[in-house]
Amino acid sequence: MSRKNFWLEEESSLGNELIILLKPGLKAKIVLDLLKRHGAKNISFLPLINGVVCTGLLEKMLKSLKAQKEVLRIEENIKVKLYPVVRIKPSWSESIFKAKGGQQIIPWGTARIGANKAWPVSQGKTVNVAVLDTGIYAKHPDLKANVKGGVNIINSKRPFYDDNGHGTHLAGTIGAVDNGAGIIGVAPQVNLFAVKVLDENGRGSIKDIVTGLGWCVQNKMQVVNMSFGSDRPSAALHQAVKAAAGTGIVLVAAAGNDGSKNSVDYPAVYPETIAVGGINEKDQLFVFSSQGPEIDLVAPATHVLSTARGGGYEKMSGTSMATAHVSGVTALLIAHNPEKGSTGVIKNLKITAENIKGLKSTQQGAGLVRADYALQGRHEQLDLSLAPEVNENVS
Repeated sequence: MSRKNFWLEEESSLGNELIILLKPGLKAKIVLDLLKRHGAKNISFLPLINGVVCTGLLEKMLKSLKAQKEVLRIEENIKVKLYPVVRIKPSWSESIFKAKGGQQIIPWGTARIGANKAWPVSQGKTVNVAVLDTGIYAKHPDLKANVKGGVNIINSKRPFYDDNGHGTHLAGTIGAVDNGAGIIGVAPQVNLFAVKVLDENGRGSIKDIVTGLGWCVQNKMQVVNMSFGSDRPSAALHQAVKAAAGTGIVLVAAAGNDGSKNSVDYPAVYPETIAVGGINEKDQLFVFSSQGPEIDLVAPATHVLSTARGGGYEKMSGTSMATAHVSGVTALLIAHNPEKGSTGVIKNLKITAENIKGLKSTQQGAGLVRADYALQGRHEQLDLSLAPEVNENVS
């Protein structure tokens, strides 16, 4: 297994598409006139960040545009791509369900963070969770009741169908429904929304992510799962993250699969996000989990059983999967006590995290996210005896 199986990496060729950040308050006509005078083409607005994306700016005109008082910054629209994940054959997961007599499975990660112990108090009911990824296979029997909508950012003429599988897997961990069959997610009563910012090959761009976050703000998302990243900073991306967080959205971001010190990727580096690393079944650091002072929490990252596009089930590994666990717990907390706000939710996640012995703070942050501990802090009369039993002991 290598890092390339689970992470987004920048393409070497960025092309000539540029993102321009502008001073706030400018009228659209003034912006268009300014850009067209400098030769810009294919202009589209990014209202969340007071910016535009365009092509056609030659070097001479680019220098002139940078000097204009209306322009704050110009940067390349970084292209990113998701490398293929290691998938287990469908017959493997089918054999597990047969061995369990067809009963519903609580995946090991969901149990490890105590989500099943928190369900008597909260199951994330009606909390809006957006999955910024490759889309969601909404016809999956474990997802169709909870998928409430979405958008295809990369091609507005097509639905948010998941033609890769990564997003569907994350959606299952976050919110697979409690229907007595298949698997159950961390927050089985959430409202799931697919925000497709990556194509079938896992390719997208900063522009797509910014636009996706704008959709989340407009459509009142409460939690956004971002299991992607880049090792290069982007002012446009950071501005979008700050704008979304400023509306009260909790942004949960994968730390990355670099497996080395000081390697947390963007947007997880940004303080407005919850940066999530990963552990394995033995409470050891996931071998490819990125490390650094930006890490906030860790969650299960290896052999995570979840939903697959087409209707089956599969296991994947990576901090992408860890991030989905934290997004689910966040939804549980918001549903139980929404008036606390995003700041209160994030604080609660951290102060109730479980310290993992042997791991440094740069590896685990505050520790392992714990749904049961977090809900205990909110409801002293939590009756853990009502929790369903764990019925998955496979890895």
